[in-house]
Amino acid sequence: MRENKGFTLTELLVAVIISMIILLALTSLFIVGNKTFKSNKEISDINEDVKNAITTLDFLFSRWGAGVPCPDEGCNLQSPPPDCSSYPPKDPMCITIIDRNQIIFYGNLYGLGFVKDVNNSNAGIISCRLSSSVGQNCYYVWNGGKLKGGYNGETPRYFSFSTFPGSQDCITYKDVNLTVSSSLIEPGNQNPQTITLSPGDYITRVPHQIKIYVNNGKLYMDRTDMASVCKDNENSVMLGNVSKFLAQKEGRSVRLDITFIDSTGKTFSITRYYGR
Repeated sequence: MRENKGFTLTELLVAVIISMIILLALTSLFIVGNKTFKSNKEISDINEDVKNAITTLDFLFSRWGAGVPCPDEGCNLQSPPPDCSSYPPKDPMCITIIDRNQIIFYGNLYGLGFVKDVNNSNAGIISCRLSSSVGQNCYYVWNGGKLKGGYNGETPRYFSFSTFPGSQDCITYKDVNLTVSSSLIEPGNQNPQTITLSPGDYITRVPHQIKIYVNNGKLYMDRTDMASVCKDNENSVMLGNVSKFLAQKEGRSVRLDITFIDSTGKTFSITRYYGR
């Protein structure tokens, strides 16, 4: 019989060397993979921050001038749009830029609706987030491009719904999704007016004054409710960290040059144009 033998010294050395080569290869792959993961994560993180900030800016500027009345219906559209010196402005697209890093304008941020039919004392409305909740129940009612109820001096009159449940959205509806009393009352007035909805009326939430600005390298958004009764104000919502934020008017649009920065110092620059 052949006698079983163990590894020779040469075979053992070869096995050790091969094992070391494999181990070094696996270690190198791990190090490279880990660096790649960290790099991609940092890029992903800053891209996510940029995405959230840009999405918010896109929404705010998409509402620029929407639902904003003019004094005595006398709108005067200008190019470039004038500064917002008072409310209601002569140009609903007014926008104020201070030191190129602070922007102020007006816009409807919340619900709107269209009156499709009126039956006795009820109105059938296609509602896009109309709400009767406290803080939101302040609405302009438009017909033929003019405000129902007119003005109280230079202040546009706004009205409130009687209470109804929920806040229906129009995304999944093509027809009436809200039935309410056709009578709306002016809130916060000792001698309030009452108006009656008619088919074709357009309802918009009273706009907010929107302020976008930079403070200590951080981009913020504030909003101030132009309906004194609802008082839906919100201050100092941070949108992101920036090393540059420059705004300027170009025709009837606004150009933003922004450089976002993350906690590691990585930057992402973008130029954005907004107009309506």
